[in-house]
Amino acid sequence: MLSDYRFRGISLSDGKPQPQLSLGYDSPAGWYVGAFGAGTELRERRDVQVIAYAGYAQRLPFGLTWEVGVTNSVFLKTAAYNYAEVYAGLGFEDLSGRIYVSPNYFGQAMPSVYAELNASHLIAERTHLLAHLGYLRSFSGADGPGIVPLSRVDALLGVGSSWADWRVQLAWVGVLKTRSRYYLYGAHNPSALTLSASYSF
Repeated sequence: MLSDYRFRGISLSDGKPQPQLSLGYDSPAGWYVGAFGAGTELRERRDVQVIAYAGYAQRLPFGLTWEVGVTNSVFLKTAAYNYAEVYAGLGFEDLSGRIYVSPNYFGQAMPSVYAELNASHLIAERTHLLAHLGYLRSFSGADGPGIVPLSRVDALLGVGSSWADWRVQLAWVGVLKTRSRYYLYGAHNPSALTLSASYSF
């Protein structure tokens, strides 16, 4: 359950709580597949976003890992917002980064790149400090209604704890800098304190 479904810094749930469900499988050979679903509310219309993904990861010497994969984001009631991305990433211990490329981000028919850096640090038994920094850049030559932002920086800072099969996360999530606003998001607050709780089975 999410108190506010924030995707890359922006609320896709109009600041309201939404349920979430994720499924995944990791193969011993390095392949993995999964899907994540959450309720959304865009332009006062309730919907469900499902993001399916598949990829391949391998560990290199000295603890470095690399991965490549693809995602497909589907809105069950609004197919015009659907889009796909390919990504590549590197990781080392509690630090990881990915770059995503989409030719049709949120159905806008313009190429975009999203780069992210994620970190975690153990601060107590079963409790981690979490940090995220992301940058979205589209390659449109114009700006206006219906246009993906030319650039946006988002961030997250929080703490996550786990007990048995439960995980709870409290985090500040927000947009640090933007040059324009994607019209689907509406006039939401640029930042929020979010709470999530999940159960693994």
